[in-house]
Amino acid sequence: MEVPLRSSGQGDSLLSAKRRAHERVTAAARVGASNPARRLGKPAPRWHAVAEVAIRIMALSVIAAVLLIFAFVAKEALPLLFSKSIHQEVTLGKMFTAQAWPGYDSASTSGSRYPRFRSTASGR
Repeated sequence: MEVPLRSSGQGDSLLSAKRRAHERVTAAARVGASNPARRLGKPAPRWHAVAEVAIRIMALSVIAAVLLIFAFVAKEALPLLFSKSIHQEVTLGKMFTAQAWPGYDSASTSGSRYPRFRSTASGR
């Protein structure tokens, strides 16, 4: 909101000076006054553009890698949801309880080909 000033010549010049200063500040803010090179009107070095492109390529490759990881995990997990044979083998009860796997309780160290692991009770 503008405040009307006196119509004398001195008031008008003060208003125009304030307006010009305000326009300079807002124009500098629009251009990016936080960047010293832009504030002084100098163009950015060429390597800035190269660095920007390199950072964008790296960022996109990281996003692609994460998406590919999700796709791989989904591909490996889909049979758990839709395969009948896996549903028979893997159930919630089997996942959260202890299982008796065949050969789990028997020790097979007596027939080991490494002497250090042979059982002394077998007499070998």
